[in-house]
Amino acid sequence: MLLIKSITINKKVFCKIILLSIILFFVTPSVFAQHVRTGVYGISQVPVGDAASYFLNASGGGVSAEFSFFQNFGQSIRVHYSSVIPKDERILSAWQFTSLLGLWFYKPLGNAGFAFQPSVEMGILYQGAEIKEGYGKMPLRAYVDFEMQLCPSFRFKNPKFLNNSLEIELSPTFCLIPQKTESFLFVGGRLGLIYVFSF
Repeated sequence: MLLIKSITINKKVFCKIILLSIILFFVTPSVFAQHVRTGVYGISQVPVGDAASYFLNASGGGVSAEFSFFQNFGQSIRVHYSSVIPKDERILSAWQFTSLLGLWFYKPLGNAGFAFQPSVEMGILYQGAEIKEGYGKMPLRAYVDFEMQLCPSFRFKNPKFLNNSLEIELSPTFCLIPQKTESFLFVGGRLGLIYVFSF
């Protein structure tokens, strides 16, 4: 497994990453936003290219917050956890914890409640793996990597859903994890439920 940086699993490091993600989630200057959207979502991705040699699938769930500072532009924060199904026989199990900051553009599609919201997101991927005995000195390993994600999201909301405050999201996802010698690409989908706060 060719990754940028490896560290031994440390509970304090992991807790600090979770705490930093929570702080980013709440400290973002929402007081200046015209709208705030918070949601939950499920995500499932399959590897393409070199990553397919190591993994079969990565699936999990997360929480999100979106802040619109202009009518159709804004930023987003996402935090999610995924369980990874390994393909490499040396890997017993694996997981990923991701924290992403993104920019998005919102474009209504007609008057039926549909909208298109593409976004570009970047952040930190913290992933771990349990390795079989005899394959290295550390049976438990963790890695910190940079991640980029493109999400051409489709949204739908209807006045019948909590007075037009509930939004359904369906989005393809294209995730790139750059490496020194090879890059990992994951392609998948995201399904979410979002609540819209208006000010």
